[in-house]
Amino acid sequence: QSHSMSAAAGGWPSWALCLLALLAGLQATRGMILPPGCQLAAGTPTELHCEDSGQTEIILDGLGSALPPLTVMDWSTNNITAIPPFPSGAFPSLQMLSLQYNLIRIVPAAALTTLGALQTLDLRNNLLTAIEPGGLNLPALLTLRLSNNRLTTLSSSLFMGLSNLQQLILSQNPIKALPAGLLGSLAALDTFALTAGNLTSVPAGIFSNLPALTQIFLGFNQITAIALGAFSNLPALITLSLESMGLLCFNPSGLFDGLPAEATIAYGTQTVVLECNPGSCPICTSTTVLSTTIPTTFETTTSLTTTKITATQQTSTVISTTRTTTTT
Repeated sequence: QSHSMSAAAGGWPSWALCLLALLAGLQATRGMILPPGCQLAAGTPTELHCEDSGQTEIILDGLGSALPPLTVMDWSTNNITAIPPFPSGAFPSLQMLSLQYNLIRIVPAAALTTLGALQTLDLRNNLLTAIEPGGLNLPALLTLRLSNNRLTTLSSSLFMGLSNLQQLILSQNPIKALPAGLLGSLAALDTFALTAGNLTSVPAGIFSNLPALTQIFLGFNQITAIALGAFSNLPALITLSLESMGLLCFNPSGLFDGLPAEATIAYGTQTVVLECNPGSCPICTSTTVLSTTIPTTFETTTSLTTTKITATQQTSTVISTTRTTTTT
């Protein structure tokens, strides 16, 4: 009797509240058939989580009609080998798709193009060797993560149409070159990263017409030449990272002209060749080696010293100051 009075007064016991919550959850998900190992996020029925569930394929049948409009879909850390076509109109609200840590080799031409609201696409840590033309036709995309794959070449039109893209992460791919026009349509790009790849040069104009670009990360590549003008017209640049690339072949005089005064250029400890034997460096003009070991980080506002090393001697002597920079 006292229990009935308590319930009538609104004082439900905890077990009853749990039962009500379970029944409400069953009612909300009645008729929904989720893929094995998948679940909706607690309290957020618009997030489908299938990560680390032993999946070998992405199962989309019925998901668009049976579930609330999904905003997040996570299929990471599985054994998925292919991206199926996402049905037109099935996922109009999907903003984040995570496919990282799988075995995907190709992004098909039209598999993802129906995802008009997608803002984040995460394909890190797969086996990607190719992205078919049109495979990234995602106009709302803000973040694209492609690091730690097997991409070796990029077509100049690969990122065409991604006018809203802000972060492009290509690190840990054996990419050898950046084709002209690759970034030309990325007017909103804020961060570009291609570290630990096989780049051998930075061509002139590759970062042109990117007014929002604040960070460039190119360290741990095999770059031996940087073209004059490679980093020109970057009014918003804050960080330019060129660490651990060994022997560089360029004359820094004028290379960084036009960068904002607050920009930080990080080289790491390495040797930068100013002049050398023409046989070993295309831009070299004499057999004298003028090189400098540059501090880990320096700003474009203070003093940098240059060291002269002859072709036959390893001893060095400071001979001049070639650029005004500030060591930090």
